Amino acid sequence: MNGPAAGSQSIEAFRSVLHQHCGRFDALAHDGRVRGDFRRLSLGDIAAVHVSYDVRRIVRDASDIRKDPGRYFYLIIQRAGRSAMNQAGRESVLRPGDAVLIDAELPSIFVPLDGMCEQMSLHLPHSEARARFRSDLTGGLHFAREEPLSAALQSVLERLVLDGSEASQLVQEGFMTLFGAQLADRRTGRLTSSLVQRALAVIARGHRQAGFGAGDVSEALGVTPRRLQRAFAPLGRTVAREIADARLATARGLLLSGSSVTEAAFDAGYTDLAHFHRAYAKRYGESPGRSRDALGKSA
Repeated sequence: MNGPAAGSQSIEAFRSVLHQHCGRFDALAHDGRVRGDFRRLSLGDIAAVHVSYDVRRIVRDASDIRKDPGRYFYLIIQRAGRSAMNQAGRESVLRPGDAVLIDAELPSIFVPLDGMCEQMSLHLPHSEARARFRSDLTGGLHFAREEPLSAALQSVLERLVLDGSEASQLVQEGFMTLFGAQLADRRTGRLTSSLVQRALAVIARGHRQAGFGAGDVSEALGVTPRRLQRAFAPLGRTVAREIADARLATARGLLLSGSSVTEAAFDAGYTDLAHFHRAYAKRYGESPGRSRDALGKSA
């Protein structure tokens, strides 16, 4: 699924469109201008927005909430790039395929980590969500892409996007049922461990350092490498793989933000350009230079 085209606009124009599509938030730009765009989606009866942006951060504080209470949840699915989210003291790093449930009645902060990022935001009214799922449903809940139901949820979401306003009640019901099952898994404890979540946060902060590896993660968390790896084993992942994925995502974000291939590689933590070229081509099906050239052609 292709996201919205990322055009350049003033921060004031970006804020105006952000308010129109997602409610009252404040956005802080790097230099007064923002690359980003929004596309409203109709997934049957489910309201949604596909958004791309490259800003310093997006914030919804108590003042925004007083002016625009927003009695609904945002189910935000990361589509490209990575971002950090904080709500109700819960901090999550969102990778492509991860999701987070945000409560519009609580303050929240989003910080892009790789330059440009893309997200899809589904808007679920409080009354309907709490009546259907659970009365104490709140925000700040993170859903990792490795969780058993995440892949199925993503597949049904793709079908909803393809069908648009014609999406059948059956497909919509399938999506909501899967999301409810994912919430039930979380309530009964069948979810990504807190150790894995803390490890992912350490990786997000440290992967751009040359030589950063699994040993640095276990040392930062105060656990043995063996214990850390056991925590990742049920997900079919390794700490080294997470670090490699984080570096690739960062490098791609830098390339698409205008960095040269060499700058992107070294700023993402690579020390060997040949290795970077091989890993990048294997993941994205094209060379780093081709991705960088494509940016120039679209500018």
